[in-house]
Amino acid sequence: MTPNFLKLAILLILLSGQGRGDAPTPGIPAIPAQSQTCPGLGSTQGVTVYDGKVYIYGDSTTGVLQEFTFDSGTSTQANASPQANSSPHLQPTGRTVRLTRDGQNLLNHPTGLALHEGLPCFLGNTVTATKQGKIFRLDLPKALAEGSLDHAVLNETLDDLAVQGARPEYVRYHDRELLASSDYGAGPNFVRLFDPAKLATASRTSEPGVLVRKIPCGPFVQLLHWVDETSTLVVVENVTAGRGWRLTLVSNLDAPDYRTGLDVKTLDFPSHKNELEGYAHVNHDWAIFVTSSPTNNITFASR
Repeated sequence: MTPNFLKLAILLILLSGQGRGDAPTPGIPAIPAQSQTCPGLGSTQGVTVYDGKVYIYGDSTTGVLQEFTFDSGTSTQANASPQANSSPHLQPTGRTVRLTRDGQNLLNHPTGLALHEGLPCFLGNTVTATKQGKIFRLDLPKALAEGSLDHAVLNETLDDLAVQGARPEYVRYHDRELLASSDYGAGPNFVRLFDPAKLATASRTSEPGVLVRKIPCGPFVQLLHWVDETSTLVVVENVTAGRGWRLTLVSNLDAPDYRTGLDVKTLDFPSHKNELEGYAHVNHDWAIFVTSSPTNNITFASR
């Protein structure tokens, strides 16, 4: 186990208070009961943190993406009174994107927003009726400015290699920035690594040169989250179809299987029975879990 992987594993154990099937560890806190309801998202489908902003997306009356800032609730002023502190929370910036084009619902079930400096923005979509995946390349600043995708879609790629949708996330692999995505379902499932430059103009993920590597992964993957400081891929999963919280940590993207092995650690959160949809580090001290629940769809965790 690498030192970076151990560091992240310890952090997540601190957040969970328990490993798979284990009783809580004495002296280690469980996830704080600090939740927030972010309205207008419908069934929340994921979260992405980038450049000081938190982006949460869901399937409301149309697909929707909202931008937030994060407040830890702790004053940084030396002379601040205890009353000045509050619970951690997300503050809307007022920028909301309806994932529509010409008034039509284009991304009805957004599943994965991939952002990286200097590289294309990708947003995944799962067509729930056909379980088909699509990956859209977007001009996100234009979408945020206009509030829709009328002029922000740069390319559409059918993820014809996928099973039940697309969940794009940037990862670093052998000093390359690649775009990872994953299947959802009972299995067999895979995490796939794509060349973002080729994906940016491809009509299908099966086109030559787009796919770099595929690796088996567990079932019911809702989202992928890359932790750059520890070079760890967090596979966000349900324990059973549509229920339960599970995080699988992969410390080595060259591992032959993202389900078992020395480079893989799985953490379950047995006290949480609803549908986990996403997880992301906000900063060094805080993380966010998002669920599809109509209320308290955001849960904050700190170490």
